[in-house]
Amino acid sequence: MTSSSKPSYPTYQFVPTEVVSNGQTLARQYKDNRGTVVTDISLPEESVERKKKLQDLLNQYETSVNIFSPELTSQIESIASSRKNSALRNFEEMYEPSVRKSREDFYSRFGTLDSTAYLDRYNALEKTKAQAYADIANDYASNIEELKNNELARRYNYLNYLQTGLNSLNNQNNSYLSAVSNLSSSYTNNYNNYLNSLYGAQTSSDNTNWFGTIANGLGSLAGGITSIFM
Repeated sequence: MTSSSKPSYPTYQFVPTEVVSNGQTLARQYKDNRGTVVTDISLPEESVERKKKLQDLLNQYETSVNIFSPELTSQIESIASSRKNSALRNFEEMYEPSVRKSREDFYSRFGTLDSTAYLDRYNALEKTKAQAYADIANDYASNIEELKNNELARRYNYLNYLQTGLNSLNNQNNSYLSAVSNLSSSYTNNYNNYLNSLYGAQTSSDNTNWFGTIANGLGSLAGGITSIFM
């Protein structure tokens, strides 16, 4: 009886892969000399430059977003002063004629301004004027605060814009990483499935030959026994 050795189990292997776009390798996965799986990602050159610019701008604005230069502070105060002066002019253009008309009306009726009634009216008008000036001064301070807040809002919107752009590039990096990992896993699994199928087919084929050899041996043995008894 002859014997047949079973086929050796195939060695499952890692399949290196790469993601290529427009002739440029964007990502690849391979094993180094120590057998460690390595994943490299390479963005297109224009994307690399854009990411660097975005990161530099982001770093610059993050450190100075709340800082107002003397020039900008002066501009803000100038705008607020312009608004204050305009409000004062508008008030005075209405207030002075009103005071003059009140004075002339009182004098035409009473023939004098030297009276308690006129002084009370005058003092009331002066209180109105003082309150108006106080309101305009408060508006000046509020305008400065509003202008600063508007500038901060603009800066933070720009920061968000930069961060969104950077996140987009990072997401692109992650998509390349995911793509090459999925591709590598798919290729490796398919390759190993192929080896497994091939091993199964070889095993089936070799086992058939092995069982055939055994059957032939048993047949020969049976024939020999029969000859002896006959």
